[in-house]
Amino acid sequence: MKKGLGIIKKIVLTLVFLAILFVCLYFVMRIPERKDSREKYSDFFEYADDIDVLLLGSSHVINGINPIILYEESGITSYNMGGHGSPVKATYWELMNALDYSSPSVVVVDAYMLEKNYDYIDVMDENASEDEVESSIQQLHLNMDVFSPSLTKLRAIKDLVSSNEVRSQFIFPFQIYHDRWRELEENDFLVLTGDDKKNEYMGFEATTDVFAGVEEYEQTTEGLSDSTVGTSYLWKILEECNSRGIDVIVTYLPFYATYEDQMASHTAGLIADELGARYINFNELEGGDLIDYEFDLADHGHLNITGAEKVSRYLADVLAEYSLTDHRGDERYSYWDERVSAYHKEYESTMLKSDNLYATLNLYANADKGEIEYPNIILYIRKDSAFLSDAYINKFIENISIAGGANALSTRVEDAFMDKASVIMICDDDMSNATVACGDDELSFSSSIGELSLISSEYYKNLYPGGNTEYNLLNMVENYETDVQVLFYNKDGDIKRLNFDYDFSVYNYSY
Repeated sequence: MKKGLGIIKKIVLTLVFLAILFVCLYFVMRIPERKDSREKYSDFFEYADDIDVLLLGSSHVINGINPIILYEESGITSYNMGGHGSPVKATYWELMNALDYSSPSVVVVDAYMLEKNYDYIDVMDENASEDEVESSIQQLHLNMDVFSPSLTKLRAIKDLVSSNEVRSQFIFPFQIYHDRWRELEENDFLVLTGDDKKNEYMGFEATTDVFAGVEEYEQTTEGLSDSTVGTSYLWKILEECNSRGIDVIVTYLPFYATYEDQMASHTAGLIADELGARYINFNELEGGDLIDYEFDLADHGHLNITGAEKVSRYLADVLAEYSLTDHRGDERYSYWDERVSAYHKEYESTMLKSDNLYATLNLYANADKGEIEYPNIILYIRKDSAFLSDAYINKFIENISIAGGANALSTRVEDAFMDKASVIMICDDDMSNATVACGDDELSFSSSIGELSLISSEYYKNLYPGGNTEYNLLNMVENYETDVQVLFYNKDGDIKRLNFDYDFSVYNYSY
């Protein structure tokens, strides 16, 4: 009897030891793992059952379609599954992994990189450098690491990666993250309590950079001359969705498309038509361009936050045709309502804290006035400032004045830029009330914070609120030599001031 009890005791102690060992190993493995994959997709797993639409593609999608705007506009729930640098083959496997967790009614897949004709991300093509291959591997980790081991994930790894050594990184990622101990931050430990960072915009990543440039490429209406790995896997995506009764919208999001990009976009349209899917080539929309290519792109290939909003609103109207449920006001979907509010607060906060004049003016010119009360603006540019040599700053001001219905102001501003004269523009009451003073102009302007009076001299400007000549809103004592002052104010009279000086490293001027 005692012997039997001793054996049971040993078994229990062994099980307890193994349980403790398992917990310790779990912690040891979770803490050093790279968190970007978990950060991007955490809400996908949390709300997978509530997602109507999956958004798939490369970084063009990550930066280009905002699920928060889709929900705000139409009440449609979606998740941005886009992966940086993802060729169409990787996008196919992103879809297959996602379908293990979610049952969307519609899939939106962007066809950028359709022309890519390599099978393995760790080989790519003969022209790929070692750095490009390594970058491709790391980008796939963003897409794959967060998914639990499954038959689908194993099939994906086998299909996307040729090297057994590299494959093992995706099956046992601890082997490549175990040496991160020296670079660990607080967020790495918060994963143990579930309080680590997460993408709060359903996989969308916003950038406020402004390209402010023009690229021109020879135009073509031809398609690709041969099938590629990309075209084969776009077929597979469409066939898989058709077999599951999922509607598909194929897109080619807007950017400065090269000759080869245009060929790929036309081939995408042919494939979509062949398999009965809707196709939207945003670079060739009927009725003209949806975005301003100079200001709504972060670089030549990616949309910034304002471009993404325009694309997302357009797409919301398209998705509204698919009889999807409007979830706005439904308590079950209150999290999306919270995200809408948080998004607009972050948008405003970014605008009020920006250290780049392009970004500040672009955010203001495109701020969605809707139910959100954004602040009013006073913009002052000092006489002879280098900013007066920048055609894009001129265009930003023109965009703001047009948005406020003050088209007549733009001609006056153009003249001031030609003469390198100072410019003061005031936009009030959601830009519906606007004025401009150039050079030595003086003005009296009725604003939401009272009468504003401008008394001007060559370099010194006095902008007095409500007849208070003791208080110059422009604060010329401290900012006399500042190139640009931007003042945001609300109806309560709270003012946020941004100052900008010419910096060649930030602004690309041409004289």
